[in-house]
Amino acid sequence: QFYHCFGCGKGGDVIKFIQEVETVDFYDAIKILAERVKMPLPESDFQSEEQAKQAKRKKDRLYELMRETALFYAHNLRDEKAGVWLEYLHKRGLDSKTVRHFGIGASLDYYGLVNHLKQKGFTEKEMLEAGACTEGKKGVYDFQAERLTVPIINSMGKVIGFGGRILEDKGFGKYKNTSETSLFNKKNVLYNVNNLKQIRQETDLDYVIM
Repeated sequence: QFYHCFGCGKGGDVIKFIQEVETVDFYDAIKILAERVKMPLPESDFQSEEQAKQAKRKKDRLYELMRETALFYAHNLRDEKAGVWLEYLHKRGLDSKTVRHFGIGASLDYYGLVNHLKQKGFTEKEMLEAGACTEGKKGVYDFQAERLTVPIINSMGKVIGFGGRILEDKGFGKYKNTSETSLFNKKNVLYNVNNLKQIRQETDLDYVIM
């Protein structure tokens, strides 16, 4: 019931193993194992079972909001207004296969995403909590407005944030990442780890160069 890696020296029990493989904390490792064997988690001193269910429903909804946002951005590249973004991608040597593989997209304006998410049943409060949108003097608007977008995906395959890049100098930061949220903790996230995990599961991967 224990594991040991003779290469790197790491070892431990099944919970530690899941933490390492899935890149999650102790509590999330417990949840993954419990769900796998259809076992309900016992109530803790910190939250009741109902509170835990509510927290999970809320988090799942934010995950779904971010997924819809990624799909919206990717679909925007098919819009007739997306010429400048497509031209930039071509100039950087990114073909359509690479663009699709990494889910690259674009925000074409400030309020298109807000309207789209409202049509999908999401509230402005949820948009702000997920980090997809921010708030200004004129109300809630797309956090990555008028930027090329690259989804940031965790080891579980969930979209948790975006990196954005403006195509021309506007006097402020060229690059912008989603702010810290309940989904996106920057110090615990390595970009592209989802693809790395898939490759490791499918091939005999000995090492990774970063």
